[in-house]
This record gives sequence, C-alpha cells and structure tokens, in this order.
Amino acid sequence: MTEFVEYARGIKSGALAGVVYGIVLAAITLVAISTSSDIYGLYEPQIPEISGQTGMIILLLSFAVGTIIYLFIGLVFGVFYAIMYNFIPSQKSPTKAVLFSFLFWLVLDVLFGYPFVDSIIYFIIFNVIIGLTSAFIWGLSLGTFWDLFGEKKQEW
Repeated sequence: MTEFVEYARGIKSGALAGVVYGIVLAAITLVAISTSSDIYGLYEPQIPEISGQTGMIILLLSFAVGTIIYLFIGLVFGVFYAIMYNFIPSQKSPTKAVLFSFLFWLVLDVLFGYPFVDSIIYFIIFNVIIGLTSAFIWGLSLGTFWDLFGEKKQEW
C-alpha cells in the first residue's frame, strides 16, 4: 500500500512539474526566438509561414500542445522519481529531484539526442543551455511538489 501511495504522489508531482516545465520551456524559447535573429534563423524552418497574428496564435497553440505532452511525460517521470527516491543521495526532495532530472536530461538529450543532430554548434549550445535550465526547473518543481503532496514537509 505504501508503494502505491508513493507512486500516486509521484504521478501528481510529476504531472504538475511537467506543466510547469512546458510553460517555462515555451516562455524561454519564445523570448529567445523573438530577441535573437540567430536563434530565430535556427527555428525558422519550424515556425509557421503564416505571418502576423495568425502565425503567433499557431506558435502559441503548439506550445500549449507541448505543455500537455510534458504533463504526460511528467506522469512517467514522477513514477520513476518515486521508485528511485530512496536511492538518490541527498536529504532534501528538491535537491534529489534536481539531481534526478539532470541525470535524465543527460541520458535522454546528450546520449540519445545530440549524436543525431547535424546542425551547427551554436544550435547545440543553445539547446544545452535550455536543457540544463529546464532540467533544473523541472527538478526543482518536482521536488517542491513532492514535498507538498507528502506526509511530512522538509525545510530547505
């Protein structure tokens, strides 16, 4: 029964952390695209060709869909976190979750993602910065929600 409670706690925490992650990632990407012509040029093939307000609405809708996808990824991520919680070195849940999310980012993006990218180094560096920042935000959110939904609250 205790394992089920921890899995449910992981599902709730992971889902909310996924939503936070999706919103923050969308905001970072939108700011980066709108402030840097170099970054905009990297994303230009992926940005809808419809200009003006319609193009922006389509772009924002794609961010909303991405956030919903991250909610479901967060469900899975939260269960893995619940399973691994006692094996992660640290006393505080947010620290454990940040370490866990960095490990996931390292495995998923660096080992499985970047060897297949045949783009310029600037694009890879930009994605690494966004990836590390997002992993930190996701981990911090996950750990914070984990404590929020837990039986006992830990102090930072």
